Amino acid sequence: ISNFQTMKDLSEYLVPPKGFIEVCDRTFNPDGTIKDNATPELVRIRKEIRAIENSIDDQMKRFLSDGVKEGFVSEALIVQRHERYVLPVDASKRSMVKGIIHGQSASGLTYYIEPEAMIELNDSLAIAKSKESIEISKLLNFLFNMVSDNLDLIFKMIEVFEKIDGVYARATYGQKNECVIPYKQANGTINIIGGRNPLIPLNKVVPIDLELKPADKITIISGPNTGGKTATLKTVGLFSLMYTLGIPLPSRSGTEFSQFDALYSDIGDNQSVRNELSTFSSRVIRADEICKRADEKTLILIDEIGEGTEPAEGAAFAKAIIDILISKGSKVILTTHLPELKALAFMMEGIRNASVGFDVEKMAPTYRIYMDMPGRSRALEIVQKLGVSEELVENFKNNRSVSFSQSDLLIEELQTRINEYEEKIEQLGKKERDLEENEKLFNERFEKLKKKELEALSDEIRELSEKLRNMKKESEEAIHLLRTSKDEEELIRQDRRIQELRKKIDSVESKSAKGISIEAGTYVEIKGTQTVGKVLSVKKGKALIDIDGSEVETPLEMLQITGKPEKRTVETVEYISERPQKEIDIRGMTVEDALPIVEEFVDSVLKSNSSGLIIHGKGTGRLSNGVWAFLRSKHVQFRIGKAGEGGTGVTVVGDNIE
Repeated sequence: ISNFQTMKDLSEYLVPPKGFIEVCDRTFNPDGTIKDNATPELVRIRKEIRAIENSIDDQMKRFLSDGVKEGFVSEALIVQRHERYVLPVDASKRSMVKGIIHGQSASGLTYYIEPEAMIELNDSLAIAKSKESIEISKLLNFLFNMVSDNLDLIFKMIEVFEKIDGVYARATYGQKNECVIPYKQANGTINIIGGRNPLIPLNKVVPIDLELKPADKITIISGPNTGGKTATLKTVGLFSLMYTLGIPLPSRSGTEFSQFDALYSDIGDNQSVRNELSTFSSRVIRADEICKRADEKTLILIDEIGEGTEPAEGAAFAKAIIDILISKGSKVILTTHLPELKALAFMMEGIRNASVGFDVEKMAPTYRIYMDMPGRSRALEIVQKLGVSEELVENFKNNRSVSFSQSDLLIEELQTRINEYEEKIEQLGKKERDLEENEKLFNERFEKLKKKELEALSDEIRELSEKLRNMKKESEEAIHLLRTSKDEEELIRQDRRIQELRKKIDSVESKSAKGISIEAGTYVEIKGTQTVGKVLSVKKGKALIDIDGSEVETPLEMLQITGKPEKRTVETVEYISERPQKEIDIRGMTVEDALPIVEEFVDSVLKSNSSGLIIHGKGTGRLSNGVWAFLRSKHVQFRIGKAGEGGTGVTVVGDNIE
């Protein structure tokens, strides 16, 4: 079971022996005791036991009641001795009870006597319990054989359950501690982003960033005591172990880690009085062991390398260790206060400096790591922070200035500059966040203003649409009179009226469309149909419109912008089952074949001052577009069918078709 990759693979082993679960469920109670109905024979035996115990209970209660009255029972308690029910009889009156003595109390004042009348019942109970034990033994022996026959499978199931439990524990830990699964690397890369030491409480831990590239074989971390150097080593070590065990890392997204075959560390003081080892001696022995075992797949963490002896010799010893580890290709992270080691990064390939930050103004470490820059030990600042005497501080300053190097001053200047830049970056970040917030607020206000303008524009469009509707109605009335009247003067007068109305309609339509573009979300009316819909999209001079749940594609020149229609309650009626009395069905016809039929039907509808349905279906839309073009050319009032009438599959024509 060593190569599982998915939970599905694991689940294939979670198949218990056939019948095993059923037998266990039938046999055991949740507390592990044997169920009464585990076998038919056990049901009968336990029923017999309960009956005998009830008889014993009744008989004992009578004996106790009589004994209390006659004064030979010392305590009114039902007592068992050697799994047999007995009476606690006063020693001075034991002759009043005939039976077998099973012992006496420690004080000798009470005898435990089994009355003759109870002997047969106690014997029956003992025999029944013996039968119960034999039956349970048979049952357990059957289960034992089932387990023995399937021992390998059961062991595999246990192993799988352990793996599943481990996966669940890892996932739970990762979720609880806001962990991530790092990107897997195989070249020694370690890139920790916002890493938190899992052993430090969340309210105290300071996240660290640490980037070690494949070429960085030795990383030397320097800086002040209490600045976080050792904590960084421990965090890297814990992360390496967690990554190897498949535990999510408490860090941020983007973290990368490489797997190492071995992890060796030398952190802390290993001096031993018993073994006569000083600090330096113990460090030498540990370093020798590490150098012997190191290779290119080894991660090594050494704290305060070269300490415990004279600084110059300690630096020489540290360099010897570094030379060996570089030759073996190990990934090494060291901490030190020795200036000679800090200089190695400028002289040897594969060595990189890093430092922990220190806030000079606050006189406190920042616990941040700066790559490619050595750090100062900050001994003076730490001495001052500890609150020692002024005399000691001044003497320290005077003696320190003699050996205080130019490079230390440069490092101090660099760190001061870095702190200043970080403060500026933080300020810029705050300003950027403020700008983003202001931009969001501006956009919200702009949308509100735009909405108000659109609402005002919508009122204007609605007013223009109403004018158009009235004019078209007058025009349709004039056309109707023109068709039905036989008076020549009346015909001429109506013709002139129609021409004037057409000019007014064109003027209003031009005004309503001026400066307004049709786009997604706009409510439009199909010219000449009184049909209003919402534009879903605009493409290649055409708009896709949602009309009561049906989608219709119409050229832009056939549309005019209108306001959002008021919601009206429409009774849903299928036109197939409840059609109006007057209708025509032209489905399946070509436009050329259908138009003569449509024209005849429209004339009859208009003459009867009623309305009618033209059923043309949805299809490709060619037939419906042809019908609508014809009706517009004849200035016939029409609209697309509503949801209950057939939607875009029908067209309603005639008077009063709101």
